[in-house]
Parts: sequence; structure tokens; C-alpha cells
Amino acid sequence: MTIDHSSEPKPEPYAVTIPETRRLCGDAGRSTIYVLIGRGQLVAIKAGARTLVTTESIRTYLAGLPRAKIKPPPRRRQRGRQKK
Repeated sequence: MTIDHSSEPKPEPYAVTIPETRRLCGDAGRSTIYVLIGRGQLVAIKAGARTLVTTESIRTYLAGLPRAKIKPPPRRRQRGRQKK
């Protein structure tokens, strides 16, 4: 009998690559990610030649962004049905 481990949740990685950081930040540009690292808003670490960004710093950065202020669409007028 084999045990199926595919349904078990995978642990969150401690750090991710720059392309993965871009994806997690809403497809931000590569240079934007490096600007955020330079400002200290994202924490980067080195693993040999690879630059990795800590997932904790990504969560903290995203949590600190302001909420979007989006107005609801105007109410649509109903056509065809008239009140009697």
C-alpha cells in the first residue's frame, strides 16, 4: 500500500527567486523589485550567485500597501419594464 502525499499542503518556502517575487507582487517589473530591495522594503539574501527574496518580506510589503479605492459602477437603468 502506498501513501499519497500529493494532497498534503507544501510548506511555504523561506525565500523565492526574483521571477517568483515578481509574480507574487502582481507581475511587478524586475527593476521595481530591485528598487524595493534597495529601499529595504524587500529583504534579499544570496545563495551563491542567486538572489532570493524572503517570503516574509513580500507579505509585509504587500500588507503595507494602501487599499484600492474603487467606486462601484453606476446603477443600470432597467429597460422594458415600466411600473403601472
